[in-house]
Amino acid sequence: DCWDLENLNMNIVAITSKNHLDEVLRSNARAFVLIYKKGSETSDCAFSSIEQVTLEDEKLAVFSVDVLQVRDVHTAYGVTSAPALLEFVDGQFKNIIKGCSGPAYFSSYFQNALYVAKSNGEGPSKSVTVYTTPSCS
Repeated sequence: DCWDLENLNMNIVAITSKNHLDEVLRSNARAFVLIYKKGSETSDCAFSSIEQVTLEDEKLAVFSVDVLQVRDVHTAYGVTSAPALLEFVDGQFKNIIKGCSGPAYFSSYFQNALYVAKSNGEGPSKSVTVYTTPSCS
C-alpha cells in the first residue's frame, strides 16, 4: 500500500549532492539511500513505504536523493532507473534493491541487513541476493 507523503513525518534525510552523501556515509557504519523521482507513482510508493518503516525504527540511517534535484549521485553508482535503494556498509556500496515494495518488505530487508552486520566476524558467511518484483515477493 502507498501512503500520502504529506501526512508522514520526514525521517528520511534528503541528500543535496555527492559530496553531502560522502559526508553522511563517513558518519554512519550502515546506511541506506533511496534514489527516487518525486512525482513518479512507483518512486513515491517506495518513498512512502520506507518512510513508514523509519517511523517505526528511528535508528535507521536512511537518506534520499531526488533525481530531479540532485544529478550527481545516481550516476556515481550506475543507477539508471528509479526507485532504487542503495545499501552502504562502512561507506562502501554493497547492494541495490530496485522498484517499490510494501513497508513489510523494507522492514524485513533493513532488519536482515542489520542482523548480517551484527553477525559478521562470527564465522564464515555466504552472500545471497534475493530479487523480487512488486507482484512477486
